[in-house]
This record gives sequence, structure tokens and C-alpha cells, in this order.
Amino acid sequence: MPLSADDLKKACKPNIKTVNVAGLGEVCVRTMTLRDRDSYEKAAMDAGGKLPEDWRSEYLSRCLCDADGTLLFPGRDGVEALKELNSSAFAVLFDVAMKHNKMTEADIKELAGN
Repeated sequence: MPLSADDLKKACKPNIKTVNVAGLGEVCVRTMTLRDRDSYEKAAMDAGGKLPEDWRSEYLSRCLCDADGTLLFPGRDGVEALKELNSSAFAVLFDVAMKHNKMTEADIKELAGN
């Protein structure tokens, strides 16, 4: 029997993965909602042939969450806060978020027209 809309909504909630990052401890990373992914991809396409400014921070702001899936760094304020954090620790989280969302840097560059 095919899934109902309610069944599909329950089955497609963002998937949360907990990772242990050296120097940070446990951090939760979730799959993006379709809304988050669409807005990220649109920003990449609207960047005029180059990668969007703050593209890593923008991506992580849509993926880093608490154990319940609530984003830790949502919106523009979240992006600004992420930009100030240690890049080596967040490089690991960026890689995890990309894999968890089945996206590559090549995908982002392609969206941006590079």
C-alpha cells in the first residue's frame, strides 16, 4: 500500500547524525529540509558564476543542530557566528554535513556556474 502524506512526512523528517569531532566533542548534523536545500541551491545559482560568499558557513547553518534537530545557527545571525569559529574543526563538520546530505563541492560549484 502506498504511503499517505502523513506517513511520508513522518518517514522524511531530517535525519540526525551525531559525530565526535576532536577538540569539540559530540556534534549533531542533520539532513537539510527540502526548503533549506532549495534556498541553498538558489543562492549558489544566483551568485553570478562564482561561489556564494560564506558558502561553507551558509551550508553548516542549515545542518548543525541539537539532538532534537533544532538548528544551532539559523539564519544570517547564525552564518555570521559560524564565520568566527575555528576553521579546522568546522572543516570536519562541513565534510560530514556534505556527505550526510549527499552533496559534493563539485555540485555546489556546478550550481554556481563554475
